[in-house]
Amino acid sequence: MTDLSVAEPAGLHPASSNDMGVLRFSISIRMDRSLWAPEFYGYLNGSDISNLIMQPRGSNVTARAVHRDTSLATRAPGYALPNYSSVPVPLFILADSDDLDRDGALGLYFPNSDINVNSIIGVDDESGAVLYKDDRRLFVETRDSPFRIPAMQWDGFRGNLLGMLNPERTPGGTHEVLRGEFYLLYGSPRGIFEQAKLIHSF
Repeated sequence: MTDLSVAEPAGLHPASSNDMGVLRFSISIRMDRSLWAPEFYGYLNGSDISNLIMQPRGSNVTARAVHRDTSLATRAPGYALPNYSSVPVPLFILADSDDLDRDGALGLYFPNSDINVNSIIGVDDESGAVLYKDDRRLFVETRDSPFRIPAMQWDGFRGNLLGMLNPERTPGGTHEVLRGEFYLLYGSPRGIFEQAKLIHSF
């Protein structure tokens, strides 16, 4: 890792053996297929309800990029960013039907909020106050795996970050923290779309 921080803390911070470089996070749910195995998968290819595409789920993994910063990839030599198809909205929906107004659907939402964009923060050791924020995202994806194992499905988000500095390398009296927010929404696909917009507009 040639440089861990993007804007904060200022300066060049190549990774040492005591830092956490190329950090990967996974926020997900696992569901028993014998209890519920939804047949449809919906994703947003834009910011309007007319851009909600409901399609048969099938049995293969569906992964879509919601963020990819190739300019930062050069800081992590040998680390290749996946080149999935991209969508602008980090929301996807699982449902028993492609009817947008039928209840019983589940939405997974990882909004492009300040908390998720600037997911690495520098915190004051004593007060807990946030002293700086940094967007170190290399890649974030949605991921639907209908058969993680034969009896279980896996759904959620994965992301890769430049990493975090150990407390001996941060500005005096601070340490770095990883933060994030993730929502599970229930209702009709249309209702889930509207709920997500209330949480964080897109």
